[in-house]
Amino acid sequence: MPDVETKTLLTQIFGVKSHPMRKFQRLLYWFPRFKHVNPYPVPQPLPSDPVALAQLGLQRIANDLSCQVTVYQEPRSYLGPDALEIRLPHIVGIQSPDQRELLARHDCRRPVFVEGPFPLWLRRTCVQYYILRSDPAAKEGRTVDPERNFYYPLEMNFDLERDLGDDDELDVEEGNRDGERGVLWSRQVP
Repeated sequence: MPDVETKTLLTQIFGVKSHPMRKFQRLLYWFPRFKHVNPYPVPQPLPSDPVALAQLGLQRIANDLSCQVTVYQEPRSYLGPDALEIRLPHIVGIQSPDQRELLARHDCRRPVFVEGPFPLWLRRTCVQYYILRSDPAAKEGRTVDPERNFYYPLEMNFDLERDLGDDDELDVEEGNRDGERGVLWSRQVP
């Protein structure tokens, strides 16, 4: 957001009625209005609890509003056998109903990979997240109704019969001026 110092510099360098000064005034007009346009704002004081922060980040990256957040492990620490503190991290997950169905149908003989960490910035705080990924399964012998398939037609039936007025041969003769040789183009259309 431009400040008074920026305004002073622009006025001294370019003048009051200059193009950069008009840009500055437009920024002062529009920036405060755009500040509250986001339909999913990040809360101004971010939660200090790491689990609540992880839940907020996961809800922001999920593209399905029916996703359910699950806390699998709370952050905790305990003293180990050699009197050292052992810290266990928190594990928070989010799944949509479609993802749950895909995991339920997943063949347990095929591996599932954990990829990450990927950064997610919430204001000035970086949250790391991981994703589960599996190789695509082989297509089963499902038949798709051609009328319900929007991605590509299964059959294309075009009537490509020729009309009586169609010219099967195209001849173009150029030149023949002052004894020049003519150029004859011929094209056969099936």
